[in-house]
Amino acid sequence: MAEQITLSNVANLQDTTTAQTTINNNYAVIVEAFRDVLSRSGIAPNQMTTVLDMNSNPVINVGAPTSADSAVRLQDITNLATGGVINYYNLSLYSSRAVAASSTIPSDILFIITGGYTTAGDGGSAKYFKYTGSTPGGFQSQDGAWWALNENVVNPMMFGANNQNQSGIDSSAAFQDCIDYTSFLHGTLSDKGGKMTIPAGHYYFGTGLNISNVDVGCVIEGAGKDCVFMYATADINLFTVAGPSKLSGMFLSGYNNVSSTGNVILVTSTGANSTFTDLITNYSNTGIQVDGGNTKLHRVSIAYTFSAGLHALNTTNSIDCDFDTDWSAGQPAHGTNISAWQAG
Repeated sequence: MAEQITLSNVANLQDTTTAQTTINNNYAVIVEAFRDVLSRSGIAPNQMTTVLDMNSNPVINVGAPTSADSAVRLQDITNLATGGVINYYNLSLYSSRAVAASSTIPSDILFIITGGYTTAGDGGSAKYFKYTGSTPGGFQSQDGAWWALNENVVNPMMFGANNQNQSGIDSSAAFQDCIDYTSFLHGTLSDKGGKMTIPAGHYYFGTGLNISNVDVGCVIEGAGKDCVFMYATADINLFTVAGPSKLSGMFLSGYNNVSSTGNVILVTSTGANSTFTDLITNYSNTGIQVDGGNTKLHRVSIAYTFSAGLHALNTTNSIDCDFDTDWSAGQPAHGTNISAWQAG
């Protein structure tokens, strides 16, 4: 690296004292200049103390990244995007969870970040850390190590759900795993329950979803009742709520068959203190069937039920509700102690 210096000329050698002083001063300038030049062999100090301007020229022959401070090369990014891996110190980046699960991960790696679930960019990107065993949402890599999901807010795409309006692809298992993870997060990895968000899209379910009776209820927030559509493809309770929970921002369609016996939402006795907000329920035997007290429904629309729109099983439990619109078929409500409900 160049360093500009200015040296004094020696006028003559006859005046030895003056010549000696000039030469010594020039040596001192040279020594000081070398102190301000980076060393190729690494002699300290060897750090930049100001901005290094490459003047639009590339830095070439950079090695593969090996630590958190290492530079990432274009070939590393390309490798990651096409199914490869980048290792940084004790962190590895994988293009997808599927690639990570099929990989032999170095033993010194403690954390993983994926760019998707099945493929990069499919909405299932997530963070993981090395754990001692199997966990909801976790996986085992080819080398036998277990990896636990490291997210407080999760979405079903991290568990393999499909939101591309493909009716032949069932998202039941992915959604249930996502719900179970929030319970696991509360009981094992955190002091509070997690939150589940649902991205916009169309999802199909052949098996009902169950929210268990956990100390801290499950919070499920859809992106909106006009963009999150969930369809039952069998005669099921689409949601069985057995723990105090909050559901919002979804269009929920039960099984479209006049002989259906299922409900869009079934609130059991242990599901008391649950709240449902900004929902549309459609089809099924009953829109919402409630056996849990202190249930609240706000800005809920119930349509096209084959029996009841709202059915209160336990008449001693209160239900506080307001509706956007009325339902088009079936009786409005069965049961008593339903406060402040209105249709239209």
